[in-house]
Amino acid sequence: MRSGDKIAVIDDALEGIITKINGNKITFKTTEGFDYTYTKEKVVVMSPDFHQKITAKAVPAKDNRKNIKTPAKSHKNKPVFDLHIEKIMPKHRHLSTGQKLAVQLQEVHRILQKM
Repeated sequence: MRSGDKIAVIDDALEGIITKINGNKITFKTTEGFDYTYTKEKVVVMSPDFHQKITAKAVPAKDNRKNIKTPAKSHKNKPVFDLHIEKIMPKHRHLSTGQKLAVQLQEVHRILQKM
């Protein structure tokens, strides 16, 4: 990680450009102009064309209801989600582990918004 890299927060829907690195702390600026600071463990470096890949491949144009499975009898009224990366994004080999996690988190947010 270095100043100028584009990063995303693992547990949040935040991303931006690194402006400062101070030991284990990473400060970045979002496109809205806000500064945030997180530890290195909480962020992942994104490739420059990450959103283009996600938009083109991971976010389906149609309703992707196949990732929501019918609950088992013992889990009545509790939805079950299949978040295996190959189910969400068949062509995922070019992504890093952190990017795959970001895709899976994006899928969770998408499914929860539809509920």
